[in-house]
Amino acid sequence: MMPLPFTEQESGSRFFRNAAAYNFSRNVRSAPAGTRRRFRFQYILPALLFCVLAQPLWAQTPQQIDPVTRIRTALKAGGVERRQAIWYIYQEGHDELLPEAVAYLFESEDYDDHQAILNVMQAYGHRLERYLPAWFNILDQYIARKVPAHLLVQCVEIAIYFREDRLIHALRRLAIDPRREVRLAAYRGMVELGSDILIPVLLKMLNEPRPIYRMYALEGLIHYGDKRMVPFLVQSLNDDNKSVRIFAVAALSQHPGAAELSHNLATRYNRESNPEVRARIIEVIAFLRLTSMNYIVHRGIQDEVPLVRRAALEAARDLRDRTAGYPISRQLSNEPESELKLLAMDVMMAIENSGGGGGLIEVLAGDRQEAVRARAALALGVLRERAAVTALSHAVRDDESRVVRVEAAGALGELRDDRAVPALVDAVRRSDDSYEVRSAALLALARIDSATARSALESLYAGTSNAELRRQIQKLFDANESR
Repeated sequence: MMPLPFTEQESGSRFFRNAAAYNFSRNVRSAPAGTRRRFRFQYILPALLFCVLAQPLWAQTPQQIDPVTRIRTALKAGGVERRQAIWYIYQEGHDELLPEAVAYLFESEDYDDHQAILNVMQAYGHRLERYLPAWFNILDQYIARKVPAHLLVQCVEIAIYFREDRLIHALRRLAIDPRREVRLAAYRGMVELGSDILIPVLLKMLNEPRPIYRMYALEGLIHYGDKRMVPFLVQSLNDDNKSVRIFAVAALSQHPGAAELSHNLATRYNRESNPEVRARIIEVIAFLRLTSMNYIVHRGIQDEVPLVRRAALEAARDLRDRTAGYPISRQLSNEPESELKLLAMDVMMAIENSGGGGGLIEVLAGDRQEAVRARAALALGVLRERAAVTALSHAVRDDESRVVRVEAAGALGELRDDRAVPALVDAVRRSDDSYEVRSAALLALARIDSATARSALESLYAGTSNAELRRQIQKLFDANESR
C-alpha cells in the first residue's frame, strides 16, 4: 500500500502515550518498597509486554491507516498515485470507491487517468453494473467530449462487450467524427450490436452537400452487405466528386455481391475521366480476381496516364493474365517512363508471355538506359524468344554497355540457336573486351551444346594463348563429357 505522510493525529498520540508512561513511573517510585516490588512483578512486566505486542489504536503507523482513507487521499493527489489508487479499487475489492474514481473522467484533464479508469471498467466485466449502475450514462456523456481517438475506440469496445444498446446514440454521434479510426469503430459497434439505426444516418449522409460526409457514409455502408445498400453504392459510383467515386469503388469491392456488380465497374470505367478513379477500378478488378474483365486491364496498359498504366501492369501480374503479353509488348514500343518499362518486362516474365517479343527487341535495340536494355536482354532469354537472336547477337557485338553485352550473351545461351554461334565466338576472341563478357559468351556456347557450338569451342581452345580461357574451355569440355 502507498505510505501516507506523518499526520498531526499521530503526533498527538505520541505525546499522550509518553505522558502516561511518565505518570505511571512517578507513581511507582513514590510508593513504599513492598508496594514497589508488587507493582514491578504484578503490573510493570505485563504492561511492558502489552506495549510490545499490541500498540494502542491511537499509535497507528502510516501503513495501518484505514485503506479507504488512503485510496481517497491518493485519488486526490493525482498523477501516478491516482492511477495506482484506481487499480487498487479493483484489485483489493474496494468497490464502493469505484464511482469516486470514475468521476475523474470529467474532473481530470490527464488522459492517462481516463485510460486507467476505462481499463478498470473493462476489468470489472459484468460486475460493473452492480457497483456502477449508471455506467452507460457516464460513457454516453464522456463520448460527447473531445478526447483522443484511442479512448473513444475503447469506449466502443466496452459497448460491444456489454452489448449495450443504450449507447447506440453515442455511437451514432461518433459516426461523423472526423477521425477515421473512430468512425470505423462506431460503424463496427453498431453492426455488432445488431442495430439498423446507422442505416438512415448513412443514407442521410449520402445526400449531404459536403463530399466528406458522403465519403463517411460509404465507409459505413461497407459494413452492411445486404442488397438494400446496392442502389446507393451504384449511385455513388456516378457522384460528381472524384474522391466520392473512389470511395464508392472501394466500398463496392468489399460488398458480398461485388462479383455480380462488376458490370457497374466496367460502365464506370468507360465513362470515367479521372485517372485516379480508373486506376482504383483496375486495382479492384485485380483484388476481386475478375479475370473476365481483363479487357479493362489491357486498356489500362495503354492509358495516357502513368498512374493508370502502372495499376494495369500490376493487375496483369496479380491476375497472371497471359493474354496481357501482347498489349504490354505493344506499349513497350511507346512507353516514355523507364520505371514502367522495367515493370512491364518484369510482368512479362511473371506471366511467361513476351507478346511476340517485338517490344522487347525494340527496347534492346534503341533504349537509352543501360538498365532497361539489360532487362530486355534478360527477358528475351528467360522467355526464350527465338525471334530475338539477331538483336541479341548485335547487342553482344556492339552494345556500349558491358552489362548489356553480358546479359545478351546469357540470353543467347538460353535460346540455344546455332545462329548465335558466330557472335558468341567473336565475343570470346575480342581480346579488348572484359573477362565477364568473354566468359559469358563461352558459357553460352556450352549451353547451346550443338555440333556447331562444340566445333567453335574446339577452335577457340586451339587458337587462343590465354591460359585462363583455355582452362575455362577445358572445364566445359570435362563437364560435357561427365554428362
